[in-house]
Amino acid sequence: MSFTYDPSTDTDRNRLRNLLADTDSSNYLFTDEELDLFLAQSGNDVFWAASFACLAIAANKSLQAIVFNLHQQDIRVDKKDIPKHFIKLAELYRDFGSSMTVREYFDSVAEDIDEYGRDLGEYVGDSELS
Repeated sequence: MSFTYDPSTDTDRNRLRNLLADTDSSNYLFTDEELDLFLAQSGNDVFWAASFACLAIAANKSLQAIVFNLHQQDIRVDKKDIPKHFIKLAELYRDFGSSMTVREYFDSVAEDIDEYGRDLGEYVGDSELS
């Protein structure tokens, strides 16, 4: 299990670490192998990979989501909302990644109108009806 981060090198893993603020080698959240897995799961889309990583953080933090009160000293530790913040961040990254995805709806359209005005064109995705 390894950790590498070099902000001067433009790689998907470095971009992903930067989005997750996971750049401290002495206190990192994910190993290189885990980040590579998120990238593979997302088809190398850095924003979708960041979304997956944030969901993993939220799952981890939800195991620690407690409220602890010391009534005598008026001390309250509330960790219930931490997973919610990471889920919102995951949604933000997913939306951003989706907005940058180019979707191809038509590969080509061959317009062919006969003498009666019927469209005889061939469209990608058309199938013969039996």
